[in-house]
Amino acid sequence: MELMNLSNIPATTEALQTVYGAEYYEAGHGGAGYEESYGRALSAYWGRELFEESGLNSSGGILDFGAGFGVISAALPDVWCYDSSEVAQRALRNRQRKVVSDLTEIPQRQLKYILSSHSLEHCAEPYKELCRLREIIRKDGSLLLVLPFEKTRVDATLKPDQNRHLYCWTHQTVVNLLDLAGWKATQQRTLYSPYGLQLLRLRLGCSEPLAIRWAHFGSRLRRKRWGLLTLATPK
Repeated sequence: MELMNLSNIPATTEALQTVYGAEYYEAGHGGAGYEESYGRALSAYWGRELFEESGLNSSGGILDFGAGFGVISAALPDVWCYDSSEVAQRALRNRQRKVVSDLTEIPQRQLKYILSSHSLEHCAEPYKELCRLREIIRKDGSLLLVLPFEKTRVDATLKPDQNRHLYCWTHQTVVNLLDLAGWKATQQRTLYSPYGLQLLRLRLGCSEPLAIRWAHFGSRLRRKRWGLLTLATPK
């Protein structure tokens, strides 16, 4: 039997660049295309949902891992943004964000939080990424890991979709993976999409705090699931 020539396989980073290039972001992924005022309100909304609702103070330094265009973390203080996509890196720099293209550029053991929102499912080697992130964070730090609820397909398919998710997890398997990678899960809950935030902020002219407050209550009534949040600390 002829053995595969591994030298012919493209490097992981090269392969991912072809998938998460300009076309991917032009389709609306990663926070592209948001009107500026709505983007700020959306960032503040997620800051509340991720940190305040988890009983966490967002000060202490944050790594936004897989930041995309940085919408999720834009309203948070002291954020380092990392994304393997060159398109995302350019967009982040244009927005005057603090960007790194390699995790070795992050100061080791100095950041209190790592936020990974809808990112790990795009990583070719999620176990290795989680191990690497554990080496970056402070011993008393927390990982906020947000993963999508995958929609079950009824029909078979032979074509990749626009989302380009490479993996998916259940409530249990994400905890199992974190445990294997040296993390201890401490909290798990569902996040809901903001309901009416764009209408309240842009069309009705509500103040940002009021719009966020009503969008928070509306999200609980509508209950449109946005992601599964798992909090974890280094073992």
